Amino acid sequence: MQDLIFAAQSRRTIARWQAAYDQHGESRLALLRVAYTEQDDEVAGKALDFSGSTIEQRWAAGRAAGRRIAARIQAGAVAIGAPGLNVVDLEG
Repeated sequence: MQDLIFAAQSRRTIARWQAAYDQHGESRLALLRVAYTEQDDEVAGKALDFSGSTIEQRWAAGRAAGRRIAARIQAGAVAIGAPGLNVVDLEG
């Protein structure tokens, strides 16, 4: 349930930003949306779990995803730079 609530909130916010950037003509911004897929060991109340080990796991997953995405951008595998707010969905 928490995943659905957070996902819906994110989609609404991104849609508002896209509408705002569509009005700016040549403004260019890329939003790389990365799916957090490292959730197999997390519990149902994960939104309230701020234990040190859980936070470190999430940071490590984010760093690893960031490195993979940076490599894809450098290799030219991710298209960015078009006018407006460009939302690119990526698997971490």
